[in-house]
Amino acid sequence: MIFGSIILWLFFAVDVYAGHDRIHTHTRSRRQAELSGSTILFTPSPSIAESTPSTTTSGSSTSITLPTPPSSPPNSPPKPVPSPMDLSVSYSLSNDCLLFISTFLTSSLFQSCLPLSLLLTTSTSFQDLVKNGPENNYTTLNTLIAYTNSPKPGSTACKDYFSGLETSFTEKKHCAADLKDRNPSAIEVRNGLGNYEVMRGAGELVDPDAGEFCYLQAVADGRPDDMYLWSLPAGIS
Repeated sequence: MIFGSIILWLFFAVDVYAGHDRIHTHTRSRRQAELSGSTILFTPSPSIAESTPSTTTSGSSTSITLPTPPSSPPNSPPKPVPSPMDLSVSYSLSNDCLLFISTFLTSSLFQSCLPLSLLLTTSTSFQDLVKNGPENNYTTLNTLIAYTNSPKPGSTACKDYFSGLETSFTEKKHCAADLKDRNPSAIEVRNGLGNYEVMRGAGELVDPDAGEFCYLQAVADGRPDDMYLWSLPAGIS
């Protein structure tokens, strides 16, 4: 794996985002805790490192051959499509914020752009796909990553959409109060919206020697230190 490229890419992303006061420092246990007796909007998925299979690639007696990126971007993600924020919604967020989140989650453009940034941190269905990757030699996950790299209607349109969505998220009429109160769920969503383009670009990284997605290699290797790199832009420490 081209560790240097990944480290530089992700640490740069974290450094830039932290400079804008967007990376929160809540620990995983705090984000999973209840707020004032109410269930959080969604509990972040279990540690990515803990969810990865034990199968490894090069240098292992249980090595497998990973698929390479498709020659042309998929026109649609593989079904069933994992969904960001697929756990229960409750009342720890303000009504205005809940309504805004519910609205964009059902937007056809949001679903078409399918943000890897939010899949990595808030989607249990995505984590199930990661855990079940060995069942089909990671073919489904490989196709999904390829799609998130080049989504429809296009990476530029999706980048602009998420940039506008993050701005709207911080407005007073939506989730400004929740962010001011340091609500973990609100911060999690904002990080995912703001890191859309960073993680889309990171998902494109390919090992020049093996010709495989670096993220797919990290998942198949199952090494916690590899997967840790992919959690940095989400503020997971």
